[in-house]
Amino acid sequence: MDAARIQAHIAEYQRGYAWLWSLIRTPAQVAATPQAKEPLPTEQGLSLRRLKSFLASVGAPEESLPYIHVAGTSGKGSVSHLLARILTAGGCRTGLHINPYLQLPHEKLVVDDRWITVPELNELFNDFARRYGLWQQAQGKFTRLSYGEAWVALTFLFYVRAAVDWGIVECGSGGRWDASNVVRPRLALVTNIGLDHVETLGGTLESIAWHKAGIFKPGAPALTGAGQPEVLNVLETEARKVGTDLHTVGPAGDSTRDWTFRWHARTHGGRLALTVESRFAVHRDLPMPGLAPFQAANAAVAVAAADLLQAGSGLHLAEGAAAKALAGGAVAGRLEHIQTKPDVILDCAHNVPKAEALVASLQQSWSGRRFLIITGMLTTKDAAGILAVLCRLDGDFLLTEPYVFGKSTCRPGDLAQCLPRGERHRLRHLFRDVGCALHHALRTVEPDTVILVTGSVYLVGEARDHWHPRPRLLEELTVQPPVAPCRPG
Repeated sequence: MDAARIQAHIAEYQRGYAWLWSLIRTPAQVAATPQAKEPLPTEQGLSLRRLKSFLASVGAPEESLPYIHVAGTSGKGSVSHLLARILTAGGCRTGLHINPYLQLPHEKLVVDDRWITVPELNELFNDFARRYGLWQQAQGKFTRLSYGEAWVALTFLFYVRAAVDWGIVECGSGGRWDASNVVRPRLALVTNIGLDHVETLGGTLESIAWHKAGIFKPGAPALTGAGQPEVLNVLETEARKVGTDLHTVGPAGDSTRDWTFRWHARTHGGRLALTVESRFAVHRDLPMPGLAPFQAANAAVAVAAADLLQAGSGLHLAEGAAAKALAGGAVAGRLEHIQTKPDVILDCAHNVPKAEALVASLQQSWSGRRFLIITGMLTTKDAAGILAVLCRLDGDFLLTEPYVFGKSTCRPGDLAQCLPRGERHRLRHLFRDVGCALHHALRTVEPDTVILVTGSVYLVGEARDHWHPRPRLLEELTVQPPVAPCRPG
């Protein structure tokens, strides 16, 4: 494909995505919308009904394939990635939808670990726009989708086009009122529960667990890696209400509960290895090269999910699928060691539980090293809590902010005020964006200091541009073979 044709495809993609972005409402628009003043269940109930209306008009793709629905406070992206790897390694054609993406929207439409190409996405956008126009012309009760609702619809349409065997769908936030909850999955996963998105999900673990448990459906087994008694009580209650069984994944050393799946991780041959045991199967010493210690719990949930599917859904995976999948290395943006000399680590930790897992892993794997921490985050996050955890690392801070259209970000000066008072001497500089902060860090960092970029998925995505520029990624995605010869949905 010549250069002119490549650029034509990319220009068409940019026009299509600009149209999709036009569906985003800014915080000011949301505040000015009467509907925004409705109670959350009313507002989000309308969202689900809008999306169902559109999906019904295009053949109900959310009902045409076996789906796996994934929610949770932390680890849902990692579990989704790892489970997709297991299913693919086992011989299944597997679709993966994550939320949000790091650098390009193509990451939300993946088949067998390959992103949708630019020409394929253009075709999908064009088909979606045509169907969307017809739906609007029908003049039903609903005539407009939000950006998030449109993405869920695009995902289902893509999965049908690509003829996947299994489609994995990651929730955006919560679960009960998330747009993705139009799906009736074969398996519902809640990775774990912690305090995040408290402004919409409530300020208690029980409230958040209730929202996550909203993805449980009759006849579809539910699985969780959560361990807090109060959380498990809520999850079990909600599972009983819909008539399904809750299966649990817990550490082998914890005898306080009769876990369905027990796991433990140890260093084996100089590398981290995972064992997962249950009445369904036993996986011993699965090597996890490139995966951080905190990923052991996520990997255990992914392995348990695959075992549960094989036990109850007639799924048959090739032998060694879990071992092959976990040997696939790090998940992008999750304790990703992206450069040496100087060492640079990227991690998407954007809430207190994620930050605690990150810091514990760094203290274990990078013991004795100093850190230069580049961080920025959304205003909806517990900035003070996250920064307090990051202060457990030895080192200094460069504060910046991510660029996120339609979301409010914390200004670097305001973020500085969230540092613990006794730690503010560790603040070196404020920067307008992560690119400037990273450029400064790479020029000035001491030889043995590790640069850590964390605090936001969006911030880490921007940082990755330094090593994987988006224009180059788009060119590569234009010329590579298609994920699948797309057929009409």
